[in-house]
Amino acid sequence: MKINRNPNIQDFRIHLTLYFVQHNIKGLSKFDILMMSKICHRVNLLPIIAKRDGLTNHELSICKKNILKDIMVNNIKIYNFLSNDENNDDGGEDFMTLSSREYNYLNELDRVVPFSIVGSNTVGENTGAITRITKWGSINIEDENICDFKLLKSIIFETHLQEFKDVTVEKLYESFRIEQLLKT
Repeated sequence: MKINRNPNIQDFRIHLTLYFVQHNIKGLSKFDILMMSKICHRVNLLPIIAKRDGLTNHELSICKKNILKDIMVNNIKIYNFLSNDENNDDGGEDFMTLSSREYNYLNELDRVVPFSIVGSNTVGENTGAITRITKWGSINIEDENICDFKLLKSIIFETHLQEFKDVTVEKLYESFRIEQLLKT
């Protein structure tokens, strides 16, 4: 059955939710689990560890591992770069259309999740560098060795914006529509 829709209707749907979590090495709070469980079937969801500068690399690793464990245990659906790639329309495991370079890139993105960022409080007037000034010094938040801000910005605005929209329209919204139609 073909569904006819007006192509001139403006799209006000939310295509991506950046869900900021506290940097707790114990994992997600009960509130975070509840909220992420509620929204994960309606929108593309990317968990982000806030205030990364408060964690050592070892603590960050533990924090990420525990957050991912909580996500899996609670069946929270987060955006999966590899399975949601536009070249893999059926969501299956047929990655034959991806080059090994593309596959490795998408696989690496999935391994980075949850992203971790440092919030900035200063933009350099002469350099334009986005930094966080602390009493111990300044942190360049675009330094990929420190946080994932630059990568996240690239994903959202350059490489995956259309994929987020496509997944919203083709998977999430259609699933929502079917659910609503079955209720009536």
